[in-house]
Amino acid sequence: MASAAGVSPATVSLVYNNKGEVAPETRRKVLETGKNLGYRANPLGRALRTGQSRILGVLVSYRDSPVWQETYLPYYREIIADAAIEAMEHGYSVAAAAPGSRNLEGALANLDGVIVVDPIQDDVIVEYCAARGIPLVADGGFVGEKRGEKQIAIRGNVEVYLREILDETSRQFHERTGRKLADIRLFTGSVIDRYTADTGRVFTEWCEENQILPRSTAVSPGDDVNDVARRILAENRPEAVYCLNESYSTAVIDAASALGLGIPEDVILSSAATSTQAKQDPRVNYIESTDEVSPGKLAVRTLVNFLETGTAQDSTTEYRLRPARRGTVPR
Repeated sequence: MASAAGVSPATVSLVYNNKGEVAPETRRKVLETGKNLGYRANPLGRALRTGQSRILGVLVSYRDSPVWQETYLPYYREIIADAAIEAMEHGYSVAAAAPGSRNLEGALANLDGVIVVDPIQDDVIVEYCAARGIPLVADGGFVGEKRGEKQIAIRGNVEVYLREILDETSRQFHERTGRKLADIRLFTGSVIDRYTADTGRVFTEWCEENQILPRSTAVSPGDDVNDVARRILAENRPEAVYCLNESYSTAVIDAASALGLGIPEDVILSSAATSTQAKQDPRVNYIESTDEVSPGKLAVRTLVNFLETGTAQDSTTEYRLRPARRGTVPR
């Protein structure tokens, strides 16, 4: 292969491992020659030489299956799919471990690094990797910032975007009714990861600053998210609801329809929007990512950069407000 391309074996290695500086024309020639010859890099041989498997693990911490299936699964699926695509671009592959995996030693065996989604308090995955020096990227950040030396956080700027969408919700309510918003409900999950904890904290702070009693409803283990959404709207219906993600807002939309309630006529609905495949209702205020790089791709890039350069740097994902597009405020 090297002789056919007119380069050294070291140059071939650099090209196929995406390492080092190789002139664009040389890289093109090596890849073209390899394609013509049907050449493929030998991952087993590379692993034996370098001690690296070129495999990244993607694990989820939330293991409360009934609630997880209904509210978090779409986001996790998207993370895993995008991570797998991005990993291939860097010469890595991805192994995904299902929620509820108890054999961490088996799940994490032979991995170069791990991406964990929404670590929870005293997360066993985080602690296991910290104790063994396995590089880890936490999508969603760490609860209480408890982490190991080779652990990196990626999280959204909740402190900024949540206040922005709550301010917009309050403005819309006043413009529609002429009254000050006095009753808004947070619809959330019961397991405390960093994202859920930050959302609850900022929501409470904003309510207290605006002289509103902070009220929240959490989907507990064994609950059906749609039943909980119906209870929120049927019992002491709030003037507005803010949802942790689009699974919750979709449940509120369906509950409102079943109860004959209008959005935003009877309740103003706002939500974080993390999944590009999730339902986007034009009557709802959404917070959506401004980053062109999805969370799964960003997590892989961050982890690969650490594995290959030793550089660890936390990242903050920026979000923007996308107000309801029609029917929000009568003109």
